[in-house]
Amino acid sequence: MSRAANSDYRIHALFIKRHSPYAFDAARPVDATSVNALFEASRWTMSSYSAQPWRYIVGIRGDGTATWQQVHDSLAEGNQPWAKNAMVLGLVKTTFAPGPDIKPLTALAIGYQGKPEHIPEASAARDGKPRECLAQSEILL
Repeated sequence: MSRAANSDYRIHALFIKRHSPYAFDAARPVDATSVNALFEASRWTMSSYSAQPWRYIVGIRGDGTATWQQVHDSLAEGNQPWAKNAMVLGLVKTTFAPGPDIKPLTALAIGYQGKPEHIPEASAARDGKPRECLAQSEILL
């Protein structure tokens, strides 16, 4: 099955091919250079007048700190069974308050793609579905 996005507008091929898997390879570590490169790329994305109003809490499994477990434990209960295999977990928090109805917090799971048989059946089923996202009319305020 193709995981390519069905975009309404012409966008770069990297976005068309991008995939957020549920299955991660729990035995394959993500090296520090790769983690640093990801957050370096993030540093150079939209910057809000160079204020960069977001902060990351990043836990790397096996680094000798409790951060990975703390991030994992803070995830929604339904995400914990599949996220347990990600070698790197992170939380993103913005440093501004956009409004009372918007909670500015999201989570990241980073690692190498694993096998669907290593995650709960419901997560594996979602992982095999075509990619979908909200229409622009639903996300632009």
